[in-house]
Amino acid sequence: MRTDHIGRLVGLIALLGSVGGSHASSECRPQAWVRAPDLAPGAIVQGDARLKITGECPLIETASLGLRFKERSFVKASLSGEALKAPVKMTSSMRWTEPENFSPSSPWVLPASQIANYSTSLAYEQAVLNKELWIVREEERIVFESIQALDIGKDESGFPRDVVQDFAILVPFTNFPPALDYADDLNFDTRHGEFVNAESMYEYFVRVGFTNGTVREIPAGFTAFQPVYDSLHNPGGLKSVTFQLETESSLDGSPTESSPMANYTVEISTVSGLSFAQGSNNQAVTVVVHRTGLARNFVEPLGLSVVLAPNLTTKWAAEYTVDPSLQSVQKPKHLLRATSEDFKDTPSRLLLPPKGAIKMQNATSDQIKAKEIVTTSSDAGIITIQVDRRHATNFEAYYQDIANALVVNLDIPRTQDEPLDPDNFLDHRIARKSTPHFEDDEDEWVPWYTSPDVVRTRGVRTYTGRAAATVVPAGQPVLPKTCLRAGVSEQLDIMSEESSCSPSPIHYLSEGARSPVFVDPSTALELLDKAPAERDALAPLLDPRVNSPNGGEELVHRYFRTADKKTLIYVGETWVKKVTHKEEHRVVARPDSMATAMDKLTDVMQHMFDEL
Repeated sequence: MRTDHIGRLVGLIALLGSVGGSHASSECRPQAWVRAPDLAPGAIVQGDARLKITGECPLIETASLGLRFKERSFVKASLSGEALKAPVKMTSSMRWTEPENFSPSSPWVLPASQIANYSTSLAYEQAVLNKELWIVREEERIVFESIQALDIGKDESGFPRDVVQDFAILVPFTNFPPALDYADDLNFDTRHGEFVNAESMYEYFVRVGFTNGTVREIPAGFTAFQPVYDSLHNPGGLKSVTFQLETESSLDGSPTESSPMANYTVEISTVSGLSFAQGSNNQAVTVVVHRTGLARNFVEPLGLSVVLAPNLTTKWAAEYTVDPSLQSVQKPKHLLRATSEDFKDTPSRLLLPPKGAIKMQNATSDQIKAKEIVTTSSDAGIITIQVDRRHATNFEAYYQDIANALVVNLDIPRTQDEPLDPDNFLDHRIARKSTPHFEDDEDEWVPWYTSPDVVRTRGVRTYTGRAAATVVPAGQPVLPKTCLRAGVSEQLDIMSEESSCSPSPIHYLSEGARSPVFVDPSTALELLDKAPAERDALAPLLDPRVNSPNGGEELVHRYFRTADKKTLIYVGETWVKKVTHKEEHRVVARPDSMATAMDKLTDVMQHMFDEL
């Protein structure tokens, strides 16, 4: 008798016993996934969905695949209409490093930014958390929800269910907002106790109804929408703009330092206007700095940076806040877009923008001696704007507007006339060289130098400002006024009209906007042969539903900050990585997979017995 076969047989029997025991004691565990490219106006999107149910579950009565677009907003605002006065000293507390304070869901957990910046004052912290001083509101809109039944076949109790089914979605000529990539969002910004938030999600889900009457909704991943931009709505024609810079302390409402030593104004001009395309790295801006203030000399050029930054302005929430310019606490900078090019490497999201140098005109010695107020200008500096391939594009949504701005930061060396703030560690720089100790008579025999004392330099004062700009999708600066450009979505496996002149897509907040709808995948080519108006007629008109939670149940964020990260799958990324480029590994339907596996295992065991 062959001992190796006996060992393998015993191992197989043990494995079967462990699998059976685990299955018998496991709870009902439904899972769902979708793989599909992004949505786009006028497209027929084709993908596949998978439903997997393991454990002890009731018999399945119905199953359906769904797609919905939802958006929401949250606000915590002063009930008295007056901003809470915050202390400006830093705190020694380390609670700002705790996870629950980093990005809290509850409006009554102090955010890390407030602990780090303000919370040396216990009275301030108590005021921030006093529910009688604040108004808290949350609202959500279900913009559309489309459902299609899944063919799950005959349910056999006791066997796991594993079903894969193709689907297709007809997207009408309606422009929905682009999907922001909340995975790169690391901000939680507040201002004097008030803060607002807005977020949205295109989500797939599978709804399963069991024979015992229970219904489970299972997340299947989220997707994105690629809107089409019309030249009529392109505001990038402005070629020059001038604006005044402010110190950071005056921007956040904190007390300013002693009377400003000077005012700085920046003039930015471009050849093609303040409109930038995703992925571009060759569009330059010309910058000139004008200064009005006490006469002085600049020994070195000034540090200057100009970067393109998203500007997420809330609208519904702004009706409650003291400061209507408050931006969402979640500030994603990038969009989701499922193209192979976007997943070849990781965007350099954390790199600081390169700083340029700009030379200011110096005042005369007589002007400095007389302490005259003079106006001087810098030499013209040229800075190239770097735009990420997935930088957020401009779009007006219901709860917030996605806008962009050129942000200018100018570092001005402090003069001896400007006081240092001893409580602000950013106002001075410490230089210390660590070297081993040695005696004076050893100086010539060691390679080290005596450690210098702590040196406080005057540091710099940073001035900042911004000018409105526009970002348009990569490869699609603008569309013709009346013709839909071929290949609108840059994605594989999205079928759209080859060449057609039709009205530009309707904005989703406009009358006549329609919802995406599931269609039979076998009719995709036939649908594309129809005129745009005929295809749109198949899609239902939007009928949004608005709801709010009960008082006391409001949350700052709900969609992307979740403990179960496995449910936060971008289906477009899966499609690109696992389908488009790995078609040979595509999952096929296998409703009888367990039975097939058991048959194969039986054959193996029979063969082993035959050889004993």
